[in-house]
Amino acid sequence: MIALLLVVLLFSGLAQGQDCAAPVRDLTAASEDERDKAARALAECWGQREVDGLVADQLRKSVRMGNVAAAALLLLGAAADDESKALLRERQTMPRVQLKWAHNTQPVSEGLVAATARLRFAAEEARPVVLRALEKKDIAEVRFFLDAVDYVEDREVLRRIVELLGDTRAVPNEFRRRLCDYALPRLVRKLKLKVSFDVRDYGRYSEAQLEEARKLAVAAVGG
Repeated sequence: MIALLLVVLLFSGLAQGQDCAAPVRDLTAASEDERDKAARALAECWGQREVDGLVADQLRKSVRMGNVAAAALLLLGAAADDESKALLRERQTMPRVQLKWAHNTQPVSEGLVAATARLRFAAEEARPVVLRALEKKDIAEVRFFLDAVDYVEDREVLRRIVELLGDTRAVPNEFRRRLCDYALPRLVRKLKLKVSFDVRDYGRYSEAQLEEARKLAVAAVGG
């Protein structure tokens, strides 16, 4: 099986095909923990590329097996086949199932993760679900959007995410960090903002730095 995965991934044009082969294989491992780790690892090596063929099939199987990693559903958002789209539509109706971005983050509903994934192919009923969640400003949910911002291209949703640069609430399990501090490096990378200061994934940013990033981000998303 692993040999077949290597062939498929390498022929897909991925230079890092060997790095992705093991996570794709382990998406359907017997262990829930292994499936969880595999989805997160695949998200790291696969990036924003289109998902199809064997990889999409493995992701669908993993989701149906109960993979608790949000990454599995988010990756399926890059699949163009009807079966993957139907599975995401089905999962959007499952608000009671909880998924996590990482082990140290709070869970969010599978329905919200599926709606976020469906934004990638402009599913009409997905955007209102995401916008309502951003309006609600639940800390676990807005942190999820910041973690998953690389999977979001919808301009209206991005404008709402940019507003989090003004949110000074504390981030759970992050020492002295506020949501605005958590948002800044992720939005700088996502929107390729040219800020005048060093960007880091820890600590706090000054009000001047946050305002500089906010102005650049607003311009970038057209808001």
